Amino acid sequence: MGFFKGKAFGKCIVCKKFTPILFRNEIAEPDKYICNDCLANHVEGSKEDLETWASTKTEAEILRAFNDSDQKIDARSSQTKQLQRQQKEYLDVKSTFMSSNSVKFGRYYFDPVNKQILMDTTLLDRRYKVFPFTSIISYQPIQEGHNEHKHHGVTRAIVGGTIAGGAGAIIGAVTGGKDFDYIDRLGVSINFKDGMTIQLMMINSQEKKNGIVAKTAYKNFYNICGILDSQINHNSVSMSDNNRESKNIDIADEIYKFKKLLDDGAITRDEFEAKKKQLLGF
Repeated sequence: MGFFKGKAFGKCIVCKKFTPILFRNEIAEPDKYICNDCLANHVEGSKEDLETWASTKTEAEILRAFNDSDQKIDARSSQTKQLQRQQKEYLDVKSTFMSSNSVKFGRYYFDPVNKQILMDTTLLDRRYKVFPFTSIISYQPIQEGHNEHKHHGVTRAIVGGTIAGGAGAIIGAVTGGKDFDYIDRLGVSINFKDGMTIQLMMINSQEKKNGIVAKTAYKNFYNICGILDSQINHNSVSMSDNNRESKNIDIADEIYKFKKLLDDGAITRDEFEAKKKQLLGF
């Protein structure tokens, strides 16, 4: 019986009855459900409306909504309010970037004032996300092209900036390499601490190297590489400062431990002073 209750059956958060999988709805918390009857008794709308309404609510939100309302909840009205709230949040975020003289590359806005990046919505993708500059760990420039009489792709020798080494040294920035007549792809790939990567493409199809489109793209390309190099350098310095601060705390803890050993008579004054000098690097 326990197997079926945990798999094929789920306990309704309202009536507390174990309900078969075909007669219950998942809510916004894992392994929690509301049965079809309880949902239909309290919420009005189509089957899809009810399912969507339940899937966006936690147990506490559902129980509170049922207790606070003497009439059926209009699922469509609730969803409309939620969409309006989400739209307002998005517009508030977007206005912050627009008022900060942000630099725009494709769907991405770089805000030098508040030190953050906005991945904006598009007609086909309504998602948006904000990345703080401090979450950038590295980037790789993308540049591919070919010569007029040599149409196979040639990738230029180009390296991205990254945080590396114990001291957080900067590797890369844009370097030179083989030149060519046409640019096929130009952009940068940016890596973040959470494992996400975004690509900013200035050119994604063949353009003549000396043409207006390519010149404008290169201006943006070097601009974004400069912004990224500056921020990665800043992140590197911050990392070094944090490591140095942590090291100082460790040294202080070690000196404190040996001072306690001295006070307890476990080591001599000379041994304590010798260990203290060693820790401090004298």
